[in-house]
Amino acid sequence: MMHSACDQAHFRAARPSLGWGCTVLIVAAVAGCRPQAPPGSATPQPSAATPKLERDHFAVALDFLKQRDEHNLDRAANETSYHLNRWIQDQTGDPRWTIDRDVLATLPDAIRRAPATKDMLSDRALTALEFHTRDVLFLEEHRWLRAIAQWAAEQPIPPDLNTWILERGLSSKTARQLAGCVALFDWTVRNLQLEEQRPYPKPTTAGPLLPTQADAATADWPPPMLGLPGPGYDKYPWHVLLYGRGDMQQRARVFLLLLRQLRITGAMLSIDQRTGRAEEWLPAALLDGQLYLFDTALGLPIPGPGGRGIATLADVVQSPQLLEELDLGDRYRYRVRPSDLDQVVALIDASPESLSQRMRLVEQQLDATDQMMLSVAAGGVKAELSTCQHLKDIRLWAVPLEAAMYRQAYDAMLAKSPEMQWQEFLEHGVFEGLSVLVRGRRQHLLGNLEKQDETPGATSYYLSARMTDAQIEIIGTNRDVQKALGLEKTLDTNERQWEQKLTQVKRLQVESKGHASYWLGLLHMERGEFDVAVNWLKVRTLEANPEGPWTHGARYNLARCYEALGRLDEARQLFLIDESPQRHGCLLRARQLEAAAAAPAAASPDESATDAAAAPAETD
Repeated sequence: MMHSACDQAHFRAARPSLGWGCTVLIVAAVAGCRPQAPPGSATPQPSAATPKLERDHFAVALDFLKQRDEHNLDRAANETSYHLNRWIQDQTGDPRWTIDRDVLATLPDAIRRAPATKDMLSDRALTALEFHTRDVLFLEEHRWLRAIAQWAAEQPIPPDLNTWILERGLSSKTARQLAGCVALFDWTVRNLQLEEQRPYPKPTTAGPLLPTQADAATADWPPPMLGLPGPGYDKYPWHVLLYGRGDMQQRARVFLLLLRQLRITGAMLSIDQRTGRAEEWLPAALLDGQLYLFDTALGLPIPGPGGRGIATLADVVQSPQLLEELDLGDRYRYRVRPSDLDQVVALIDASPESLSQRMRLVEQQLDATDQMMLSVAAGGVKAELSTCQHLKDIRLWAVPLEAAMYRQAYDAMLAKSPEMQWQEFLEHGVFEGLSVLVRGRRQHLLGNLEKQDETPGATSYYLSARMTDAQIEIIGTNRDVQKALGLEKTLDTNERQWEQKLTQVKRLQVESKGHASYWLGLLHMERGEFDVAVNWLKVRTLEANPEGPWTHGARYNLARCYEALGRLDEARQLFLIDESPQRHGCLLRARQLEAAAAAPAAASPDESATDAAAAPAETD
C-alpha cells in the first residue's frame, strides 16, 4: 500500500529535492530538528541496545512509539513496526473477531466497488497479523486522541449546561458522560479552526491521473482514487490535530473519535439524498438511547426546547421548530429543514485499520496506563444505534475509507511532481520533522502544557519557536544567527541556492512564530488564564498578522475569552464581525449573548427576545 507524502515525512530524513534549491532536510534543520538517521529497511532490524529474548516486544514497541514525540521519527517508527511484528508472530487470532460483511455492504456503491476498497477491506487485509508504516501513524493518532479525551474532558463546562444536565435526572454515569461530550466538543471547536468544505467532486471531473494509468481503467474510480480532493477526506485525523484545522466533517471525525476514547458511541447523522450517498449533517453522541446533537459547522450544540441544553434527535423530530429557530433571516437559514427529518441516516466511522484484527489484538494487549480504543465492531455499533428511534438507516461512513484512497493517490502524484512537492512544502513544511514548534504541538496534544520530568512542556517549546522580529530580519546577513540555526554554506552551494535557502528559512521562522503565538493563547485558555490569553490572541496574533492563517480562530477564541471575563459586549461584537466559515454559528452565539444580557434588565422578556433575535441579522 502506498502512503501519503505527509505520512512518509514522518519516516524520512528528507524528501527528494523540492526544486528552487531547497530540501526538507535543510528546512528541518533550520526549524530546530535534530539530525535524523536514514530510514530503515521495510523490515527494520532491532536496535543493538535491545537485549535479545529478554524484553517484551509489545512493551518495547510502545516505548518506541512514545519516543516519536522527542526523538528520531524514522528510527522510532521503524522500531515500533518491527517489534509489533515480532510480538504478533506469537499471537493467535481472536475467535470473537469477525468481518461484518453486512455492514461493509452499506457503503455507497461507487466506493464499495472501487479497487482500493476491495484491497483495503479484503479478508486478507483485515485478517492479516502484520503491521505496516501506516499502522504506526494510526497508533500515534489514537495516542493523541486518548490523551486529549482524558485531559480535555475534565475541563469545566458552561454553568448553564451543567445546571441543565443536573436537572435532567440522568444517572451519575450518563451525566458525567454528557458533560464529557460537551467538554470535548468545545475543545474541538476551539482548537480546530473551521475551514471551508469542498463540494464532492462530480464523477465526470477529470482527475490528475498518473501517466501510466489508462483512462478506460480508471473510468469507474471514485474521485478520491483519482486524487481529487473533496469534503472530509483530504486529511487524516492526525493531520487535522497536528495542523489545528479542518472542515466540518473533519472536525466531526475528530469529535467522534474522541468520544470513542471515552467509550461513548457516536455517529455522523446525515440526510439520505436517495442517490446512494447521504449528505453529512452533524455528529451525535448516543447516551441512554438518545442521540445528542453537536453541530461542527455552527460550532454549537443544537439548543434544546426553550433554548436550553442540547437537543436530541427525538427533540427535533418532535419539535421541528428547534431547527427553524436557527435561521437568521433569509441569508442564514439552517441547512437541514424539518422536512429532512424523516430521512436521517446514521453513519459509523470506521477506518480500515480500526476494522482489522491486528488492531483488536493490540487493543486487548494494552494495560490501563496505555489503553486506547483502536478497533470498531461495526456490527455492534449498528446494533446499538438500531435502538434509536427516527433513524431511517444505519450505514458505514465512506469518508474514513475515502481518506485512505485519496492519500494513496496523492502520494503517487506527489512523488512524480516537483510542483506538488513545492506546494506541499509551502503549506505544511513547517510541520515536518521534529522542530521545536512540532515538539510543542505534540506535547500540547498530549496535555503536557508545562514541563514533565525532563521533558519541556508545550509552553517552553512554543516560546522557543518564537524568534524575535529583529533576529528574523537579519537571518540573511548575520553569520551568528545563521550558525545558531544550523545553516552553513557548503562548497557545492552556489549563491542563488544559498539566497533561496535563507529566504525559505526566514519564511519558516515567521510561520513558526505565528503558529506558536496562537497556540500559546489556546494554552492559557485551557489553564483559565484568560487575561494572558487575550494578549496572545489579540496582540501577538491578530494585531501582529491581521490576515494570517489564524485570523478566524484567534478572533473566535478571543471572543470566548471575553465571554469568560464577563466582557459580553466585546465578545458579541467580535462574533458579529466574524467572516469565517463558522459565521452562521458566531451570529447565533452573538444572539445568545444579546439575549442573556438583555434578560435581567428587560421589562418585557418577550420584547427582549424579539430584539435579540433580530440584532445579528441587521448587521449583515
